Amino acid sequence: MRRVAIVSTLIFTTTLICVFTFADTFDVVEGRIYQFTNIIEKVNRNISLASVYTAFNPDKKYLAVAEGMRKEEIANLCQEKLGWDNLEEQVFAGTLYCSVDNNDEGFLLPGSYVVDKNSSPKDVKLEMKQRFDDTLKQKVEELGGDPKRFDTDTVITIASIIQREAGGLRDMNLISGIIWNRLALGMPLQVDATLQYIKGKDGRWWPYVLSKDKYLTSAYNTYQNTGLPPTPISNPGEGAIAAALSPEKTDCIFYIHDKYGRIHCSKNYTEHKKNINKYLR
Repeated sequence: MRRVAIVSTLIFTTTLICVFTFADTFDVVEGRIYQFTNIIEKVNRNISLASVYTAFNPDKKYLAVAEGMRKEEIANLCQEKLGWDNLEEQVFAGTLYCSVDNNDEGFLLPGSYVVDKNSSPKDVKLEMKQRFDDTLKQKVEELGGDPKRFDTDTVITIASIIQREAGGLRDMNLISGIIWNRLALGMPLQVDATLQYIKGKDGRWWPYVLSKDKYLTSAYNTYQNTGLPPTPISNPGEGAIAAALSPEKTDCIFYIHDKYGRIHCSKNYTEHKKNINKYLR
């Protein structure tokens, strides 16, 4: 009987080890797949026939404006591709008094553009803003709404945060729902991307956030101030704009991303701490 008991114990223990090992392996594999699909998603959005077209048309230039860029980054890109001088770059970025428009962060739609090689900052901005206007109108109409009834500044500011915070398209509607929930409850948004926006500078526009950064003095610090920041913090793509217009219904008010970029949300701070301990430590 003792031998049977020992054998049974060994079989049971081995089975448990196999189960937990399989669970851990599955978690790693599923996480890697998640990361891979996010990479493919970004690559697909950046591949365009426009790049091929410009290769055979020397009078045209191809601009691949990534989702979530701030306007200084777009200005850097244009300087590189169009040969702008420093003054033209600063005019586009809105860092000079004579700039085309100092309040257009968030309203320059990312995407693929084919522009004349001699395009000025005003030319590029007008094209990007026109595409933004057309896209916003389309997204609102797809949802059966009236563009005039939406507070565009609010929607695009939220979209700009979603763009920087989401791990991919599949996260965006949930993050939107959480942001809208926090605003409705009067809670501070506590978004790290806004701290990055404060700290960002040439060459490091989205730096790593430290705990002490939560105490930075700025109207953009969503840890110290309730409500939305004064302006958008990036230029969101179509997916983020659509998510801001159609938030997912959720009871969650907290969220984190694990090491694989998967999102985990919670309804209260106790659950939030459990998620932190489970997925980030």
